[in-house]
Amino acid sequence: MSLLSVLPVLSEHASGVPVWSNGDLWSLINFVLLVVLLVRFGGAPIKTALEARRLRVADEVDQLERGLAEAQSALGRQKGEADAGLAQLEQIGAGARAMAESLAVGIRAEAETEAARIKASAASESDRIRRSFSDEVRRRLVEAAFVRAEAQLASRLGPEHHAALFDDFSAKVAEVTP
Repeated sequence: MSLLSVLPVLSEHASGVPVWSNGDLWSLINFVLLVVLLVRFGGAPIKTALEARRLRVADEVDQLERGLAEAQSALGRQKGEADAGLAQLEQIGAGARAMAESLAVGIRAEAETEAARIKASAASESDRIRRSFSDEVRRRLVEAAFVRAEAQLASRLGPEHHAALFDDFSAKVAEVTP
């Protein structure tokens, strides 16, 4: 609303109503008076408050930007450390797998060696038991043969046969003795 558009309001209306009774005019006067008072008495404090608020907001934005930069830097460091940690874990895992394979080869070799030793021990024990059994059977057979031979000799050789054999043995011993 421009000032020229208000001029007709200052005169009386066509209906003859005085200008002072118009509510729009008083609203306009109140508004203009309020603006003048605010500019005259409240302009500097409002400007100061707005400037202080602008500076606080600018400072907070700067702090937030610094914090964001620090957080992004920390995030980059953390990602780097995490990547390094993962690489180290992969190296440890590869080393552990290699060690496990090496241990498996060693254990397998030890198991094969132990199996061969047990097999050789079992074969040796089997041979010892077989010889022992064979010796026992042979001893019993010889013993049984002697018992039978003595029984047959006792039944076939009488005392006169013994005397002739003893005389023959004595003669042969005399020939051999110087």
